[in-house]
Amino acid sequence: MGARSSTETALRVLAALLDEPTWKQAELARHVGVSTQTVKRCLEELEAAGVPLVSDKDHPHVYWSVPRSWLPDGVNLPRELLVDLLRRVARGATGTHDRLLAHLVDATPDLRDMVARVQAAHVADGTGFSSSMMAALEDASDSHAVVLTYRKSRKAPVESRVCSPACFVDRHQHLLARCHTTGRARRFRLDRILAVHTVPGAEHRPLSDDEIKEQLSGAVDGFRSPGSLVSVRFRLMGPASEVGWMIEDLPEDLHVEDIDEGYLVHGQTGALGKLAAKLVTWGAVVRYDDEDLRREARRVVEAAAGVVGETGGVG
Repeated sequence: MGARSSTETALRVLAALLDEPTWKQAELARHVGVSTQTVKRCLEELEAAGVPLVSDKDHPHVYWSVPRSWLPDGVNLPRELLVDLLRRVARGATGTHDRLLAHLVDATPDLRDMVARVQAAHVADGTGFSSSMMAALEDASDSHAVVLTYRKSRKAPVESRVCSPACFVDRHQHLLARCHTTGRARRFRLDRILAVHTVPGAEHRPLSDDEIKEQLSGAVDGFRSPGSLVSVRFRLMGPASEVGWMIEDLPEDLHVEDIDEGYLVHGQTGALGKLAAKLVTWGAVVRYDDEDLRREARRVVEAAAGVVGETGGVG
């Protein structure tokens, strides 16, 4: 065997381990082109330097292994897992300067367009929705139509809906898309989507920016009444540990400000009754600062009291 420098031998050994994580010592020596004693010494030096090598003697052989996902100063990810990691990071990244996302995109420039689609499709983060179905909807955004296998309610029959997805809304409770049956923007509850499939040859009919803005503006839990938006202003009084979760349950386009002993919330809504009904369930922590919202909350309470009276109370 020809003489090799120790550096060249170490590089060849590392390259072999990256290609195949487990080697018989004798076979590795033949592969690298050095003696068995030389490769043994090289492996021991690499182990001492921090490479996570493990040796296992099984007479007459000696096996050397590194973890399958090992990479010097990193982790070796199969492309399928790398794509999944990129999607997850893109969903949670804020803005375009996230260091981890930027590093991953620089290392995989061919996936830059996919990352842009993922970020464009999202308006919030955090959902238990199937990652594979979410990926299918992200890739359809501004690209092509899909057919949803969908159930309108728990007891409703399963049906198919062709639509052109736009983005996830209402803190990831719904998919906003154009329904091809009605031609209008519609919300589909994510927890009722059973499957997502592409529709070869179906026309892509994306929502315009104005249509998306109109759908997001003033909606509460996906509901908005016909007519103009109305201004609302209220406070949630209490420590963050007690009322902080309520902020996460409010419409995305209401403004929240920290104040002494709580939060000030203000903005516009097209679902005054829906918002009032939500606030009523939170009880005394809510302080109503405008008369319309206070009046609507009072109406919700009186209507609920009337129902209880008619049915003889709750048994």
